[in-house]
Amino acid sequence: MKLALNFFILFIAGLAISGVLWDFIGLVKILAIRIYTAVEVSSAEKLTAQENYLKAAAKYEKSLPHIKEDNKKLLAKVKNNLGLCYFYLYEKERRDEFKQKSILFFEQALALYEETKSTIAAQETMKNLQNAKKLLEF
Repeated sequence: MKLALNFFILFIAGLAISGVLWDFIGLVKILAIRIYTAVEVSSAEKLTAQENYLKAAAKYEKSLPHIKEDNKKLLAKVKNNLGLCYFYLYEKERRDEFKQKSILFFEQALALYEETKSTIAAQETMKNLQNAKKLLEF
């Protein structure tokens, strides 16, 4: 145990001396954020499967700022799932804010899927968007 502790201390000291410590800390921070985001999205998916749409939407929205802009497929997936959550919430509670959010997130997801040429996902999202817009007629 003492040998492992000494090794760890020397390793950190070596990083600090070489100037790499801050780079290492930065990488650890990025990794931690990615793990946190994956856990939040996974948790939101479980809540969606349990039809707990309000909590799922909160988790999806909490994860959005942590998803990199260049990860367009994940952004599109999360936004489509947010649209679905708000769509189902509107069906249950008939609150206009849910209807508007549903349409907004479907439109954003559709644009991202089209940009990444994810044809099947774009078609599914288009169907979701059309269903949400039908709600506007009522």
